[in-house]
Amino acid sequence: MFINSYRNTIISLLLLCSLTGSLRADESDSVLQFLKISPAPEASSLGNAYISIQGNAHSLYYNPALSSFFTARIGSFIYTPDTYSLYVKNRSPLLKSINFSLSYARYYQSLNYGSLFSTFSLRRIGTFGIGLISLIYDEIPITDIDSSGNYVETGKKMNVGDYCLIINYGYRITENIGVGVNLKGIMEKLHDVTGKTFAADLGFLYIKDQWGVGLSVQNLGMPIKFDQEENDLPLDFTVGGHYEIKYKKLLISPKDKITASAKVTKGVETEFITGLGLEYSWQGIVFLRAGYQIAGVEEGFKAGAGIKYINMNLDYGITFHKELGMVHRIGLAYKWDNKNTGFVVEEKGKLLKASKRGLEIGIQSDKIFKPNTAEFRDDAYDTLDKVVDEVKRSPGYVNIIYIVRIEGNTDDSKKKELSLDLSQKRANAVFKYFADKGIDKKNMVAVGLGENNPLVTNDSFENRMLNRRMDVVLIEKKEEKTASKFIDELPKAEREEIEKLFYFGLDKYYKEDRAGAVQMWKQIKTDNPELQEKIREMINKAEQEMKNKK
Repeated sequence: MFINSYRNTIISLLLLCSLTGSLRADESDSVLQFLKISPAPEASSLGNAYISIQGNAHSLYYNPALSSFFTARIGSFIYTPDTYSLYVKNRSPLLKSINFSLSYARYYQSLNYGSLFSTFSLRRIGTFGIGLISLIYDEIPITDIDSSGNYVETGKKMNVGDYCLIINYGYRITENIGVGVNLKGIMEKLHDVTGKTFAADLGFLYIKDQWGVGLSVQNLGMPIKFDQEENDLPLDFTVGGHYEIKYKKLLISPKDKITASAKVTKGVETEFITGLGLEYSWQGIVFLRAGYQIAGVEEGFKAGAGIKYINMNLDYGITFHKELGMVHRIGLAYKWDNKNTGFVVEEKGKLLKASKRGLEIGIQSDKIFKPNTAEFRDDAYDTLDKVVDEVKRSPGYVNIIYIVRIEGNTDDSKKKELSLDLSQKRANAVFKYFADKGIDKKNMVAVGLGENNPLVTNDSFENRMLNRRMDVVLIEKKEEKTASKFIDELPKAEREEIEKLFYFGLDKYYKEDRAGAVQMWKQIKTDNPELQEKIREMINKAEQEMKNKK
């Protein structure tokens, strides 16, 4: 039959005419060039420079490690003392987020290219994903050779299609690092001839604040077999990254973003493929994109746009191929995050809640500070202003019977000295902001506790996130107010050490660890007689309370 004897000719023509306008025949012996077609319109619009950009479920196609960052967003930026026990008891929910996306493109020569991807993230386990890609050609008439050697139609038609099933797993090793793997089942069908094989993709991702870099290796596997014939897979190595440009003069509003991205791909048997992209995000609602790819199956200029409504994204992309014209893509994506994280509760009404220490608010550091710095995020000020307003409205503050104590806390991911230093700098930054907003400096104290005051054990990403916090406590204790006043008057070198011992002890005292408080306070050495007297009074009070309890 014509099908078997001319199978390779048909495949070559299909690929050459419909896919490889810019990929020369001598660059690769592979027939599975559909694995090089970009399924996501937003990625295609950016020149396929998408290896470090966390978008929708389609992301795992470009870098398996991208799925590792599909974790639930924090549902609220403020927590209060009465939520501590809720978190410890209930923990965070198992299911963190679900992503779903699909796309379609009418390719050249009656080719239909479609994809469907989905991911779901589980607490402490990682993210699992599944994807299906298909490239289906409209039915082709089957011909035969008559006795005169001419091609004649038989009235029958053949089905031609390529399919790829992807199973993904991504794991977030640290806050900034993720890894991932794709397992692929690949099938190419030409009427009654079918080739099958398996392959794998490996990915690495590092994201930090405004930028990220990624690495991926795609299509590691055995050749695909057609009867006795074998064809190699298109093995590719890709490196790329992105950077968020924050040049305010280019932005319409503070919530807008400009993201530049780039990638370089090198195949075992192909030339270097370079992709460049630029995206403007307006209010996180409207997205405008442009990109260019140099060489490869999809060489040419690209553009696109997207719109987001609640959790739904609609994206469009167009590719201008030099030789084969335009290709239009359309995609739809949905993302659901489980905001019931188990340890963050969005309070309605008053933020200050009564605790054993006084009135208290906790602010998660990740929501107001840039990573590993004491510099405020651009979106931190709304949060801080809410806390300032709440403190000022407190009757205790109005009557000046409270000390406003600002505590910086960290997790255990750094050396203790570095944690203490960072927590103190962050507490000082909040202190200064509160002072600028009109809270009296004389009635405030800023202290860094480092990793020494965790809410929960530092045994998971979620727990460390919870322990990285700023506690603002309004303490109604005259003797403590007096003691803190004397501490503030000490020379800086002496004050810093005494301050830590004093507030560590105070923290233990209000947690009903009287013995721990006494142990801390007894370590305070000072020549200031007034401070000595106040510390001695506090120690005597704690020791007496221990005796009464017995």
